[in-house]
Amino acid sequence: MLITGRSKACPSCQPAYGPLAMPDPRPGRPPPKPAPPTEGRLLDIVVCCKKTTTFSSGSWRVWCNLPSTTRHIVRGRSEMPTRHLVRAYIDETGDRGVSASASPYFSFAAVLVADEQEAKMRAAMSQLRRDLKVPPGKALHWKDHVKVYPRRQYVASMLAQLSDIMIVYVVVEKAAIPAQAGMRRDQVIFYNFAAGITLERLLLAAGDWSGGARDIVVKFGHVRGFDHRTTCSYFKIKPQLGPGWVPWHLLRGQPTFEDQAKWDGLQAADQYAGMLSAAIRPDRYGGYEPAHLLGVRHQLRRNARGQSRNYGFKILGNEATFTSLPWWPPQGL
Repeated sequence: MLITGRSKACPSCQPAYGPLAMPDPRPGRPPPKPAPPTEGRLLDIVVCCKKTTTFSSGSWRVWCNLPSTTRHIVRGRSEMPTRHLVRAYIDETGDRGVSASASPYFSFAAVLVADEQEAKMRAAMSQLRRDLKVPPGKALHWKDHVKVYPRRQYVASMLAQLSDIMIVYVVVEKAAIPAQAGMRRDQVIFYNFAAGITLERLLLAAGDWSGGARDIVVKFGHVRGFDHRTTCSYFKIKPQLGPGWVPWHLLRGQPTFEDQAKWDGLQAADQYAGMLSAAIRPDRYGGYEPAHLLGVRHQLRRNARGQSRNYGFKILGNEATFTSLPWWPPQGL
């Protein structure tokens, strides 16, 4: 069931994430139209943010879990989804620290696959696990099972063959974070802000999907030791913070945070994250390994002019840091 409506959070629920404005890649377009009204039972849902609360209306049940100190009221109509579906799986690379010993970048890699094409993606991941001798029940990890160049090339070539799949990267350059920004002081703010930007990019991709807008189901890889309830809380208030042209009505359910071993899509996202890391982080000798990323670049989300900048490759930092890499294509990634 999809519940449409909106929640209103008091100011104490809105952490200072810094400027949230994002330039519209298609300026001048009208705001997204809300989902058309449909027949259904009107619900009043009261969610206590201090604990998990279940509210039932007839045979309908809504679960929420928000670590906050306020109450949110949601009023909406039940609606049966009618659009086709796209599924998004997201994994990260790099750490959230900003010290001298921390990674220079923190990035999200998102794999978007049309629902009717997911079986092909799952078959490819199953083949990779067999060929790379991953033990049954274990996830395929780039850092554990794809350490050497031939294996990396094989993984990239297998995934490059998948059709109706789209990749979106969001890269945070830590050196470019302003000294006064909350992201520099708080790793929770850091992760949630970057995850929110990624979620916006996925919704825009679903809205522009070939053949017409699609609903989207979003799954992030679970980060050990991180309280993802804070991320869920942020996602719930983010539609109210803008920008207004992000099609939040396409989000089917709320994003979840899952064990990578249980989802082929999350294991695929881990491979794409590894390809990105190998391309933008120098090795001990100052060299880069871009061949794998360049091998799947045709899967990056692009605008009508074929550009991936701000579409499939979103930089939160200085663009020149990346365009000056020795392997960067003259026409852009």
